[in-house]
Amino acid sequence: MLVKVTDAILIKVLEIVKRYFKNRLFFRVAELQNSRVTELKSFMRIDWVKIMEVLGSGGVVTHPTDTCYGLACDPLNKKAIDRLYELKRMPKDKPVTIMVYSLEDAQKYGVFSVKALELASRGWPGDLTLIVPKVGGEGTVGIRIPGDDFTLEMLKRWGGPLTTTSANLSGGENPYSSDNALKGDYTVEAGKIPVRKPSTIMKIFGGKVEVIRCGEFV
Repeated sequence: MLVKVTDAILIKVLEIVKRYFKNRLFFRVAELQNSRVTELKSFMRIDWVKIMEVLGSGGVVTHPTDTCYGLACDPLNKKAIDRLYELKRMPKDKPVTIMVYSLEDAQKYGVFSVKALELASRGWPGDLTLIVPKVGGEGTVGIRIPGDDFTLEMLKRWGGPLTTTSANLSGGENPYSSDNALKGDYTVEAGKIPVRKPSTIMKIFGGKVEVIRCGEFV
């Protein structure tokens, strides 16, 4: 017996596939956080009030990540973005990647195909940046969910997207110590962190997948 495949059936199948990858990503986030409860206790010593104040006033926070020391600010605040570009001495036409707390947050800013969702389920949380079409506009946006507890907690407390870029001058070497990192308006001191490759960057656009930069994620 042949079944006619209608648009409604295709849409239903796509919804099921998307729900599958969404659930996989949810459990990966939960597994990561539950496996590091002891590390979360150390957050009691972090001045979260100060961090939120700096971010809320359009400032830049220097902090450790799962790749290197990074610079976080509110990507929706022009003052914050101007401050970030000034600190890094970065060309204005060079885009900045954003990081978010969850897939739901990511889908507010980027359009995720089935392939993009599959990659996200494999690489998030972690050092994978996905470049996908922007929501409600032309062009693309780079998004990732970080894989370290501190940055995830910061995103959770902030409640929105933050920039994710290395705390160095544009084109310089990645910093793995707070001593070598560019200092924003507030610095989270964590000493030396493990040396790792930068995040893998993959662009999913027009049905094609392009590897822009190779990192730990394969």
